[in-house]
Amino acid sequence: MGGNNVSPTAAVASAHHHIYVATNAIDENCSTYWYEDSECPEWIYFDCGADREITEVHIAWVISGADFGSDDFDIEGSNNTVDWIPLVDGLDDSGKGAALGTCSYSDHVLPANSVYRYIRIYCNSGNNSYDQVAMIEFLFDWTEPSVATPVMMHHYNTINKIIRG
Repeated sequence: MGGNNVSPTAAVASAHHHIYVATNAIDENCSTYWYEDSECPEWIYFDCGADREITEVHIAWVISGADFGSDDFDIEGSNNTVDWIPLVDGLDDSGKGAALGTCSYSDHVLPANSVYRYIRIYCNSGNNSYDQVAMIEFLFDWTEPSVATPVMMHHYNTINKIIRG
């Protein structure tokens, strides 16, 4: 299987501060970002558009004052946005981030067979008590179907359109 980057199709957050909405984390612009409205815990989840075997999550944190990056967050998966399965917990990205307008990603490998449509970043606590995400990317596995049925080819062509724009 090969790895492919995919950008989420939608983003939803528990809250946001002023103009710093969840969709800023998926707009392919490192000068905009999602900013929590209050102290942790807060969360932001992303819709991958379909069930996918996500192998890595890449997070671009924004520098905020002297501290940046979340110092305690979890990555969770779901297929319905109600039931969340912990994939990786207790992560610490403190000190990781970049100046506004520059994307510097922190990479997190997920367990094998992490097949989900939705991926959530659940911030348990953060430096300065607030977390800011400029961009998010997912790496997923995709294997071309060996037998081309109409349904399989439809999914394959849809994925190729997403990847190639």
